[in-house]
Amino acid sequence: MEVRLFGPVTVRHDGEPLMPARDLAPLRCLLAVLAVHAGEPISRDRLMRMVWDDRPPAPATFGKYERWWRTALAPGGAVLETTPSGLCLRLPREAVDVHRFRDLARRAATATGPRQAAALATAALGLSEQTPLDGLPGWWASSTRATLEQERLDVAKVRFQAWSRAGEVTAERIDEYEAELGRHGPDDDAVVLLIRALRRAGNEPRAAHALRRHRERTERLGATVGTRLLRQARPVRSLRSGLPPQEAAGYQERSAWYGPDGSATRCWILSGDAGVGKTQLALRIAGRIEAERATDAVVWVDARSRQSIVAGYAEALRMVTGTAEAHAERAARAFLTWLGSGDADWLVVLDDVGDVHDLRGLWPPGTDGGTTIVTTRRRDSNLRGPHRTVVEVGEFTEDEARDYLTHKLAQESGVDAVIARLGRLPVMLSQVAAYMLDRGLTGGGFLERLRERGLTGVVPERSALPDGQSVRLAGVWRLSIDRADQLDPPGLARPVLRLMSALYPGGVPERLFGTAAVAAWLGRAATDVQDATRALERLSLVTRVHADGDRSVQAHALLLEITWTAQPAADRAAALRPAADGLLEIWPETERSAPVAALLRANARALIDHDSFELWTPAPHPLLGRLAHSLGESGDLAGVGEYLDRLLARASEGLGADHRFTLRTRHFAAYWKGQAGEHAEATRRHTALLADCRRVLGPDDPLTLKVRIYLARWCGQSGRPGDAVRDLHALVADLRRVLGPDDEDTLTARNDHAHFLGLDGHPGDAVRAFDALLADRRRILHPRHPHVFVAANDLAYWTLAAGDAAEALRLYEDLVPEIADTLGQHHPYALGGAANRARARGETGDATGAAAELAELAGKARGILGQQHPLTVRTAAYATEWAERAR
Repeated sequence: MEVRLFGPVTVRHDGEPLMPARDLAPLRCLLAVLAVHAGEPISRDRLMRMVWDDRPPAPATFGKYERWWRTALAPGGAVLETTPSGLCLRLPREAVDVHRFRDLARRAATATGPRQAAALATAALGLSEQTPLDGLPGWWASSTRATLEQERLDVAKVRFQAWSRAGEVTAERIDEYEAELGRHGPDDDAVVLLIRALRRAGNEPRAAHALRRHRERTERLGATVGTRLLRQARPVRSLRSGLPPQEAAGYQERSAWYGPDGSATRCWILSGDAGVGKTQLALRIAGRIEAERATDAVVWVDARSRQSIVAGYAEALRMVTGTAEAHAERAARAFLTWLGSGDADWLVVLDDVGDVHDLRGLWPPGTDGGTTIVTTRRRDSNLRGPHRTVVEVGEFTEDEARDYLTHKLAQESGVDAVIARLGRLPVMLSQVAAYMLDRGLTGGGFLERLRERGLTGVVPERSALPDGQSVRLAGVWRLSIDRADQLDPPGLARPVLRLMSALYPGGVPERLFGTAAVAAWLGRAATDVQDATRALERLSLVTRVHADGDRSVQAHALLLEITWTAQPAADRAAALRPAADGLLEIWPETERSAPVAALLRANARALIDHDSFELWTPAPHPLLGRLAHSLGESGDLAGVGEYLDRLLARASEGLGADHRFTLRTRHFAAYWKGQAGEHAEATRRHTALLADCRRVLGPDDPLTLKVRIYLARWCGQSGRPGDAVRDLHALVADLRRVLGPDDEDTLTARNDHAHFLGLDGHPGDAVRAFDALLADRRRILHPRHPHVFVAANDLAYWTLAAGDAAEALRLYEDLVPEIADTLGQHHPYALGGAANRARARGETGDATGAAAELAELAGKARGILGQQHPLTVRTAAYATEWAERAR
């Protein structure tokens, strides 16, 4: 179905028109109103006023029209719905030409590149060639027609501006644009674009004629021409002050520059980290502004200090007035007065503002006809203000980076690999491209040299830097770091950045900077450390990222790599243990948030991968084991196995085979093998470990007793539950004697003893044992401790196995929401409990519901834990079983 509102109102379905034999204007108008407001309920009273003005028809007549459209539109999939708020036409947005036109217009106005903007605008104009709502009478039709005509003119302006930006304004396109203006009422902005284009084409007489004709049309309507347009009547001086940089070779159109029309903005603030291309973007924006209007004066100011700003303004005053003022501050104020006079069209670029405070009293005025562009590394709140647009300039996009290197190197081979290793920072890629060109390197050859020499060894010497650059990569951020270090609290920003360089480049938990461990290492209050991260953020050196209710602090990976390698080895090592202490300080006992836990693990891995003795002396840091526990609890059984094998090799080499930490690591490696379902391998490892523990530590050492627990568990899991019950019965007595009845290992052994009682054919005994164990765990631990959940789940499980499905379902209905609320719905305990709840529901008679829930849980487990995880395999088997039972 297609509803056309440009031209006479028509509606077609399968190419056939849908109109009654008697074509009534009110009937067409009713459809037009409903289509323009598609998806929006409109009361019948309002509809009648919009269609019939102040002469509403009889209710029966309106009802007849309503019924006709409801019936006529239904075959095309449109629904005329009656809601409490009135009538609402529901049909796809693309079915109405006005909505397609508006979508194209919006995309054209926000397109990144000029050619894309022009193509989208051309498509929108093609849809809207005919007069909207042609032939429809009434105030609503007239008002909507005027709105759509203005929107069409706006699209024509967008297209003409896009052609100007792309340097593709031809004589034919000027004629086409001028003809478009003739369709509409006077519009100052539209005529300004025409006059500028004619002047750039050297056709001053036609420009003067266009201005004169526009003034006559405007005055006939009793209106006045705006000052912006009147300025087009005076001669242009084209004065320039200051020295802008050269444009970079292979410049990329940046996604940071959004929208071809900046007419409502009088001040652009381009904010971003060092090396992202802010000055190059300012150069391109300035060029566009000069191309789109007759600019009297262009002033480029080095804004790194107040003195340089004042000096730049004084030089600009001499240029525009022809006189020199001896006192620099007075000259600067006189120049600002000239800018605010409204007598000229001007552009001022304040490049690399170092301190916003330097601009006090020196901001160019926000007057019509003037535009200011500011580039700065700062993100201070006082940069924002009326008529200012802040643009956050970041790295190249993937496409921009690829296009840039491909253009510079004149080759595609190896470009993606270079980007993957170095990232998308423009200054980095420009210096690397120059280095590769000077040495004739391919992407592969460059990466090989990078491995040999490191990052700072693969950039050009200063004399060979590209695009007029004067600072090699290592110095790009130096000025920003110096400035951040001067902010309150002074002297702390640089040490915080050094700490970050030891951690995960993808982000550091913000809470780490408020820990006692980090504060003690830096010798400052925790609030000072947190303020230092804010200082780094204000200089665009770090960024705060919010995710899942928590925040992380990120810095560019290249900055962190350079910061890390620039430190002496002793300084690098000294930061590792305080960082590890801080991570443990913020690591929650229960990892409820998967993203937060993943970020903690990533930072722990980054520290551990430095492979420094700092984390091993005087004793292995607890973070080494905490990471293994977190990996396993998250369900990453392959990851925890790989990590523990590496950790074990490192411990054996550095501490010796008989060190307690080595023995404990062997235990964890065997434990997670068993959890992954490799019971035979877990049994083999724990059998060998038990002999070594008895030899080194003795039979009553806690680690020896713990190994006995898990050796008995793997025995039972391997199909010998009776042997496991016997071994665990004796072991519980030893644990009570050595560690006491309330020790966690004692309770774990009781848990396993009860479980294997059930597997050995005594489910009733298992229920009674778990009931007692659960009471003890609740007494010793808090009610929502994970081990309490384990005992509660086992109690419900064996209650079901003992034949009491209704009681098991009741237990699971209480337990599963508690687990999900405490640990998160994606935690393995929550998934396993939900699967058992579904089985209990099936045993109470709802086989179909159990099958459906288990199938959904199996898919969820595959997505979270992986295809081979034991819980995934078990849940999939349950799903298959209950699908068969439901047939």
